[in-house]
Amino acid sequence: MNNRRFLLLIMLAVMTFTGAFAQHRISGHVSDGIDTLFMANVVERDVNDSIISITHTDKNGNFSMTIKSPKNYLEVTYVGYEPYKVKIGSKTKFNIIMKELKAIRCTELQDTERQLLRPNLAITDAAKLSEEISYHSLNLRHYE
Repeated sequence: MNNRRFLLLIMLAVMTFTGAFAQHRISGHVSDGIDTLFMANVVERDVNDSIISITHTDKNGNFSMTIKSPKNYLEVTYVGYEPYKVKIGSKTKFNIIMKELKAIRCTELQDTERQLLRPNLAITDAAKLSEEISYHSLNLRHYE
């Protein structure tokens, strides 16, 4: 009889312990109000702005992820759109509509080798820079 009580007590303790660290599942849809946004970054951030977990949207703009705490924030980013940040709270479904960034017109770019890039993006020394411009760190020196 005592063995059964002890075993029951152990099982109850394990269930309580795992329940205390239970994670919650959230899901949602990301669009710009017209089209869905494929491969948008969806990030769970804590109050210190540290990344806790991350996922991205599928081809239909849907995402699903396990969060660590409802006290954290959900941040959605996509190239050309303003970041969207919302407290998770008790919500489990999110319908996120992203807003486009206002256009920034570059008047001049300069890469790390100090080659000047003009507004039409004609590169002074195209042979050096080649097609791998994404690997160069660019400095936006003048912009409007």
